[in-house]
Amino acid sequence: MKLFKNANTEEYFIYVDNEGENNIILVTPGYDVKAFKRSLFEESGEGDEQDFVSRGFVSEMQVKTYWKEMSRRTFEREIAKRQASWDVSDKMTDKQKVGKILAEVKKLPASKRQKAKEILYSWITQNETS
Repeated sequence: MKLFKNANTEEYFIYVDNEGENNIILVTPGYDVKAFKRSLFEESGEGDEQDFVSRGFVSEMQVKTYWKEMSRRTFEREIAKRQASWDVSDKMTDKQKVGKILAEVKKLPASKRQKAKEILYSWITQNETS
């Protein structure tokens, strides 16, 4: 965890991310997640969150807000990745999709490859009759 100290108030804020060239996103002492001009802060360094809490630099609630925000950002990135993958898949022809699946099946160890082929064949034959 990385802390930044406000140059005017000398309060500590928890670093979340960069926003553009001149801004950083921080968790405030009031438990908000906001973007600030980087020039308003000095970097205080990285360390252990419990050490920062025990030394009074940040509060437990500030740390909880940080982890909640990091979880939210991770979830949003994962959703975006999946959506991008779906968008690509939607634009592929059936032949391209089958080719991609077969390429993945070929990467499997021989012991699992046959089972994967059986599952695919079963799925294909079931969907041909539907």
